[in-house]
Amino acid sequence: MQRKIVFLRQELTTRRYAFIWISIWLILIFSTWFSRPLTPFQETLFSGIVWELYQSGDWLYPQINGVYQHASYPLNYWLGIIIWKIFGVSEFSLRALASFFSLGTLFLTAWAAYQLWPDRRDVRANAPFVLIGSLMWTIFATANLDYLYFTFYLMLTMNFLIRAWRFKRDAWWLAYAISLTLGLYSAGLIFLLVAVPIIYLAPYWSPDRWKRIYLWGSLSIVVALLLFSLWAITASSALGFSLIDATGLSYIVKALNNTAPFYVYFLNLVIILFPWLFWLRIYRLYREVEWDASFRFVVFWFLCLIVVLGILSLTSLDALLPLYPALGLVIARIYRNGLSTKKDIALIVVIMIGAGLLLILIPQYYQSLNLPQWVGNVSPFWGIGLILFSITLLFNAANTRIMTLALMSVALTLALNFGVVRVALDFYDLKPVGERVSWYQGKGFTVGNVSTYRGHLQFEGRLTDPILEVFTMEDVAKLIADDPHARLILYVEKRDLLGDDIIEYWQPFRGRYLMIARADNVYKMLRGLREQGENREVFGITLY
Repeated sequence: MQRKIVFLRQELTTRRYAFIWISIWLILIFSTWFSRPLTPFQETLFSGIVWELYQSGDWLYPQINGVYQHASYPLNYWLGIIIWKIFGVSEFSLRALASFFSLGTLFLTAWAAYQLWPDRRDVRANAPFVLIGSLMWTIFATANLDYLYFTFYLMLTMNFLIRAWRFKRDAWWLAYAISLTLGLYSAGLIFLLVAVPIIYLAPYWSPDRWKRIYLWGSLSIVVALLLFSLWAITASSALGFSLIDATGLSYIVKALNNTAPFYVYFLNLVIILFPWLFWLRIYRLYREVEWDASFRFVVFWFLCLIVVLGILSLTSLDALLPLYPALGLVIARIYRNGLSTKKDIALIVVIMIGAGLLLILIPQYYQSLNLPQWVGNVSPFWGIGLILFSITLLFNAANTRIMTLALMSVALTLALNFGVVRVALDFYDLKPVGERVSWYQGKGFTVGNVSTYRGHLQFEGRLTDPILEVFTMEDVAKLIADDPHARLILYVEKRDLLGDDIIEYWQPFRGRYLMIARADNVYKMLRGLREQGENREVFGITLY
């Protein structure tokens, strides 16, 4: 018998929990802002696109270094530009924008729990804690990533779907169509492929209303596609590329044709689901849970997401962020207060102790493992602290709650931010080299980049001129012919591969060395190597 729905007022208890969510969120945000620069290449690409659209005045289609990005969509960049128009150009405002979207996802998850189980304030209080307690969420939720925005729009869409279903009012389908449109403008057709399948599983979670859900859901999809097509058609006709490229359909086809091995997806799922996958008490509670319509909905939605993300080859860790709200609702609904045993959290403790041991041992043997030099500067005290924290968790097993595991993930994230990421600051910070390139361009020098340029210096250097891509010796020769004073950015494995008389700037970068040299000096060196019959490729430049 279906439980009667009673829509209750928000309780003070939930508001107290909301205060805790915001407090933890602020701790994570500020720790990230003070511990790391913009991360190459995702955050630097996002900020670079916003900068290029902002300074060019051409907002129609995302571009970087003068190249249109057919796997990117305009909404998030438009928001960044609007923020800059109001508050001025700054890295802080872009970080704040992403951070508010991550916080918004927590509240949308709580709202979904409230609509699904209005008489269960414990569910709506705990669901956001599952997100906070998921290690990868706490790491990625403070970064400017496309899938962070994706997850927000997905939750907005699902909330209006739930509202139309549970309130049985067709007017809410208009809000569903609008939120679908926002998702399309944020992530393209791939958003539709992730958000829509749950509609067509309606016979399993709403057997009495599935026909109406099919009808209104399909109409909403058509409306959203029409509104998205207005932008895509305008962009393709104005900028001279195909509608297929404008909508990102070619990107989806490419993703389907380059499916990652299943074991990669499986391993990433295990990482994404930590620590909840290893909390054994959840499995016992699952056997006792009431399978009401709302629980069926979130279970089918969660499983649907796992299948669809796997089919679309969205296998990177950040691409799996959309799983978290559904996971949070499932775990929060299963969970109820009670005593845990040491066996229940044994796997979590073992994994955390293992992570602590790695933090201690890897810096001691980084040279043998061919790791970057900064790894050797990581203090072993972070690993020792993590091990002690794990042992404390084991001896306090009876009091393990969702909030306990949430605080554990927060502690681990803080340890990574201050113990590892901050130590690696000089090896990822692109602001110095960006400023150097900006200085060259200010002097009128052309700057080239060996291999594909990923826009990682556009915002850091506030560049206004494009960087040319160089792949062969002929490209270097053309660069010099156009500008005898041109500079070349290279990425090399060893610092001593280029002499000090050639290098004008260098810094460690992602396990290699980023160097800037006069292009004519590099060309002379490459020509000498080619005459000696050296390898076909040197420094990423093809000799023959």
